[in-house]
Amino acid sequence: MGLLADKEDLSYDRILELIPGRLQVIKTDDFAVRKFTNQLIMLSRLRNLQILTMKKVRNMGIKFDINQDILFLEGKEKAERFAMIEKMKGIVKMTSTGMSPEIIADYLLLDLKFVKEIQTHLLQKDKIITELKKKKATPQTVAEKLKINELLAEIFAEELKSKKNR
Repeated sequence: MGLLADKEDLSYDRILELIPGRLQVIKTDDFAVRKFTNQLIMLSRLRNLQILTMKKVRNMGIKFDINQDILFLEGKEKAERFAMIEKMKGIVKMTSTGMSPEIIADYLLLDLKFVKEIQTHLLQKDKIITELKKKKATPQTVAEKLKINELLAEIFAEELKSKKNR
């Protein structure tokens, strides 16, 4: 591990070739192998060697569960949040064209109850925008105050921001 952190005069390929020897020492302890592998991958990210390191780790027969990786989990959370914001933008736009909540829910693959809830929140659009224009307002504080979905407040805050930048 220290070799990857401070490579001395060794090439990264050579460093990664030395790692199986270290793993042979601890391979009977599954927890130690997982810990070592996770540390190795984290250090490899710092050196921009993650792809090479993952190839070596896989070639060693070590199973790395990506679903437990903190960066994967953070990325997954961001992607899910982004997808929900996009669906909520869809609710806003489709509602403004007069589409029924049933059609919107069906089209966006959302629960009908959720679509109706957001449409109820949309009735407060003027209040939401007024609150967002206040000096220290944040989407979170506006959502709490008006008891609306926070992501909806974020959508309107972003719209205000983009209008201001035009």
